[in-house]
Amino acid sequence: MLKYRITRKFILIAVLVTGFLALNGCDVTDDKHPEGPVADFSWSDENLGPSVLAFHNLSANADRFVWCFPGGLSSTVSDPVFGFSGSGIQSVTLIAFESASSRVDSLTRTITIMPSRFLLDSVIVEQIPFKSPMGEGWDGLTGPDLYYLLYKHSGMYEAGSFLYPFEDLRQEQLPVGWKYTYNGYFLSDWDYDYRIDVLDKDNNNSDRTYQTLIGSVSFRVRDLIENHGFNRSFTFNDDSLRVRIVVKWE
Repeated sequence: MLKYRITRKFILIAVLVTGFLALNGCDVTDDKHPEGPVADFSWSDENLGPSVLAFHNLSANADRFVWCFPGGLSSTVSDPVFGFSGSGIQSVTLIAFESASSRVDSLTRTITIMPSRFLLDSVIVEQIPFKSPMGEGWDGLTGPDLYYLLYKHSGMYEAGSFLYPFEDLRQEQLPVGWKYTYNGYFLSDWDYDYRIDVLDKDNNNSDRTYQTLIGSVSFRVRDLIENHGFNRSFTFNDDSLRVRIVVKWE
């Protein structure tokens, strides 16, 4: 008899609780996600450019999102597109919210943004031979009127400092350099072979026939990246000639 009464009380309580939940707008069968939101995302360039990425929201059990990008920028779009102002390692955070439960999850991933532009900022001559292959000074009793020219190996002229030489250069004046104005000189093709000729300016005629070559160094942008990474400066040696370039990556 006692067992029968306990069972009936239990059933009655269950019915009352169920009725109370139904009256207050709650479903007895919880169709929410007891595990809470899970933040997740991926990205791709989708032909947008090396520094512009499309982000794909892969989060589960969430209905509101906040993206945190470098520079204090944010977005509440589910799948935003973002342009990074600089290259290198960048951090992106996605915060996923489940409004019904007020639960939150976040995920931070690091992204390596590859530069898309190589700009020559400065050309610096650190060392030259002060004697010609004939054992003579470049300009008799004075030093060379030093300048440089930048070529593609096809012979196409790119840039140079012919109009701005260091006249009668002495060894104690080294290193000497030339800096490009504005944002730098843009070298468009990473697979071209570029050559820097260091010369003595013998007269005011820009024709190479009337100038004396002191030495040359060469580089290919793709090789610089593969061997040294995205450094800000690179040094090239050829016998007693040493030339350093300072670059900007964008």
